[in-house]
Amino acid sequence: DMANLQNLIKKNQMLGHDIQSHERHALDVNVMAEEMLSNEHYDSENIREKQNQINTRYEDIKVLQDKRHEHLQYCQQINTVIREINEREVWVDDRLRFLHLTTTPRDLVATDTLKKKLARLEAEIIMYEDSIQQTSILCEKCRNGNDDVTLVKEMTSLMDSLNSKWEGLKKDCEQKTRQSGPNARLLLLAAG
Repeated sequence: DMANLQNLIKKNQMLGHDIQSHERHALDVNVMAEEMLSNEHYDSENIREKQNQINTRYEDIKVLQDKRHEHLQYCQQINTVIREINEREVWVDDRLRFLHLTTTPRDLVATDTLKKKLARLEAEIIMYEDSIQQTSILCEKCRNGNDDVTLVKEMTSLMDSLNSKWEGLKKDCEQKTRQSGPNARLLLLAAG
């Protein structure tokens, strides 16, 4: 979950700071080793070997920490995309619920109110289209860069579900708007 991931990212950042704080020590060891080697210390071979081991270990741990950082950032991106897909789907479900619960009005005032609500919903759909597209693009980027077949299938399934509901919402809203027009004309004829 996101809280655990955030915790891991913070721990990795602290490790990175700790590694950086020890850089001065590694440099000091190198300076001392070079001084001993330049003074032709009797154990020069062992000193050179220890110096190389320390430098190699220090570089290895920096590389591992950087790789871990990249991996955690990627995991955070995947979590963000999945959360966005779920949030977008909840938004679409709420609007679909509104459309399906809306009954055919029986008077002119209710018809006019419904038309205004449908016009607002159409405006919301137009404004929300970009969010759906951005989520789709992010999802595609995550899927393309991932070797985990199960995760790719899950993300594909979530995005397909969202796209299906999104298209259904647009179609249902358009249909409901078309149906409200003739109803108003019939009510006007009945009233007149």
